[in-house]
Amino acid sequence: MVVLFSHQEISLFYQKETRSYFPMPLYLKIPFLFIFLFQLCVVHPLCTPLRLRPESGGPVVSSPSSMCLFEIRIGRHIHTIVSWCRKSIRNRTMHISRWNIKRVSLLLSTALLLYVFVFSSGYHKYQIEGIIGRTQPEKVWEYVADFNKMRLLNPTIINFKILADHGHAHDWRYTVEYTERLSHWPHWINTATAKYVVTKTMPGVTPVAYAIQSTHQTCFFSGFYCLQSHSDFIFKNSNGDTFAQENIQYQCPPLLGSMCRRELEFQRQAVMHNLTHIFSKQKGK
Repeated sequence: MVVLFSHQEISLFYQKETRSYFPMPLYLKIPFLFIFLFQLCVVHPLCTPLRLRPESGGPVVSSPSSMCLFEIRIGRHIHTIVSWCRKSIRNRTMHISRWNIKRVSLLLSTALLLYVFVFSSGYHKYQIEGIIGRTQPEKVWEYVADFNKMRLLNPTIINFKILADHGHAHDWRYTVEYTERLSHWPHWINTATAKYVVTKTMPGVTPVAYAIQSTHQTCFFSGFYCLQSHSDFIFKNSNGDTFAQENIQYQCPPLLGSMCRRELEFQRQAVMHNLTHIFSKQKGK
C-alpha cells in the first residue's frame, strides 16, 4: 500500500484552503488532518523510503527528498502486532486460568475441611443416672421442672427469661432463653433457647411416671452457628427412693468432640450431684 500524500501537498492544500473565500467545512477538514497526523505519528516509524523504478527499465532510483513518500508495509506490521497480542492474551489467559484453578481448589479444600471438622455436627449420646435417697419422685420432678431452681443445679447458667408457657399439671410446656458460661472456657458466654415438656401420668394410670423432655438450641457467634440437643429426664420410684435417669443426644463437630463431651459431663454430673445434695439436706431437716 502506497500513500501518495506528501507533506508539501498537504501544506499546499491547507494554504489554498485558507486563502479561499469560502472556507472548507469542518467535516471535510477532519479526514485530511487525520491523514497528516497519521503520517507524522504512526506511519513514519514503520515505513521505509519508496524506491521507484523507471518505466524504461533503468536503474532503481530513490524518491526525491522533497516528497515524503513511504512504503507502508501494513500487512506485515499488523500481522506482527496481532500475533504478539494473541500470544500475550494466550499467556495471560493461561496464567489467569492456572491462578483461578489454584484459588478455586484452595477455597473448595478449605470449605470441605470446615464442613467436615466444624459444621458437620453429628449426634452423640450420653446417659447419666442416680439415686436420690428417701424421696418421692414427684417432689424431685417438680424441683427439676422449675427453671428457677436450675441455677442452683447447673452452675454454668447465669440468667434466664421465660418466653412462653402453657398447659396444666399433667402436661406443662414452656420456652425459656438462658445464658450460660462454659466451665472449661469461663470467658465464653453463649445463649441458648430451650423448649420444655413436663409430663406425668394421669390419675389411675400405672405405672406412674414422671418425665421432663427438653430440646435445646445453643448458638454461637451471635446466632451464626447453632447446635441442637435433646434430653429425656425420667423419675421413678425405686424402693422408697427416687431413681433419676437422663438420656441426652447432642450435636458436636468432630474437631470439638472432646471439649463438648467434657462440658456435657461437667454440667450433667453437677446437676445430679446438686440434686442429691439438696434433697439430702431437706431430709436431714
